[in-house]
Amino acid sequence: MNAPAGFTDPKIADGNYGDPSDHLFSVYLAQADKYDKEQAESWKGDTEGILVFVRRTTGLFSATVAAFIIESYKQLQPSSSDVTVLLLAQISQQLATLNSGTPPSIPLALPGQTFRPSTSAVRVNILWFLSLSLSLTCALLATLMQQWVRRYLQVSRPWYATYKRARIRAFFAEGVERFGLPRAVEALPALLHASVFFFFAGLVDFLININHTVAFSLLSAVAVGASAYFLCTVLPLVYPNSPYQTPLTNLLWMFQQTTLILSLNLMRRIVKFIYEHTGVVVWKLYGWVIFKLNDHSRRLMQGFARSREAIALRQPTEMDFTCVVLDSRCP
Repeated sequence: MNAPAGFTDPKIADGNYGDPSDHLFSVYLAQADKYDKEQAESWKGDTEGILVFVRRTTGLFSATVAAFIIESYKQLQPSSSDVTVLLLAQISQQLATLNSGTPPSIPLALPGQTFRPSTSAVRVNILWFLSLSLSLTCALLATLMQQWVRRYLQVSRPWYATYKRARIRAFFAEGVERFGLPRAVEALPALLHASVFFFFAGLVDFLININHTVAFSLLSAVAVGASAYFLCTVLPLVYPNSPYQTPLTNLLWMFQQTTLILSLNLMRRIVKFIYEHTGVVVWKLYGWVIFKLNDHSRRLMQGFARSREAIALRQPTEMDFTCVVLDSRCP
């Protein structure tokens, strides 16, 4: 990495010239820079995918939702044409009563003042406004995360001596992990997915009041898509080596592990209660419960990704033979 013009060698300026620890810190920085670059590219790819969906394909989603909202929000207020028809009908009725010699009745309220939107119209507008708000919020957060990633790369690569650069990089890398930036980037697409589901839910509700055949046809397609999405979500929980995953998989896995821990802890208390009141000791069951409780607690502390890696490392040695066979097939 070339230093800028007029930059003084930091090793000489700091009196660190020839320090043997330079090699150790240089190795650390080389590996750290490689890791940061890969992480940044991954985060950039995730956020750019969101921006492409929301911004560049505006005609397919965000503007589409807005176009539907333009039509649906009119159902929340009285139509001017309906008010005109009601006024003309009221005038006609009053003229008819005058011709018959009956004194005209004065209406207590003007047409439209007692207007109340239908429950379906309220539901549809809530779903579509939520969809539009989530998609725009997702785009905003994706832009901010790109700025945060660039900022992190800038502050973690200053022009200092090697050992100072290593310390600065470690400091900011700890902040990235502490405040959960990787988890935030992974969870961001969940907002966009929720926005899509809200839009389809509102669309089905909107079409039910217009045409049942079209509405149920769309509902069938949405049900198939939602089933496929649910399958991709739960598949890694059953098969840890499954490549399919959604932003909800990690959340569902945490819920699964927490539920198992609570259930095992309850079972441990029951076994302990039986022993204290009856003297019956089920050592085999108690040992299995303690083992599973510790195992799932450790998995929850490691996280979903590390837990899958641990499962892969526990595979039999036949997996190593598979690696050799696959490697020999490569050109």
